[in-house]
Amino acid sequence: MTIETATSAVASGIQQQLQSQQAQRAADRAAQEANALQSRAREARTVASRAQQTARTLEVNASQAQQRAEQISMSLRTASTVEDTNASLESLYTNLPQIVAKPAQAAEATTSTTTTAAATSGSASIGTVIDVTA
Repeated sequence: MTIETATSAVASGIQQQLQSQQAQRAADRAAQEANALQSRAREARTVASRAQQTARTLEVNASQAQQRAEQISMSLRTASTVEDTNASLESLYTNLPQIVAKPAQAAEATTSTTTTAAATSGSASIGTVIDVTA
């Protein structure tokens, strides 16, 4: 074996060793990058899971708020109806003496007219007039 052949063999071996080391470094970098990507994927899944939980919580809160709004709306409608009924009852209570007095006044007018007519007709029968209009 000549020096040139030996030198060539050594140089080839060194070159092969350098290429092997470069390939190993590239493989190590690729593995590190894969690990980093897997870690980021786990973090993203965790964030997504929290976001889904937050979305579920918000949906529950929105549903509860909607129910409260419907209850308040129903309470307002009920209060309005009660106020209207109260106003009607107050009006009726205020006007009740006048409403009761009108039929009594009409009955008195009918009774006095009937009594006057019976007294002036000269008839011998005397009776009691009963008002049946009330």
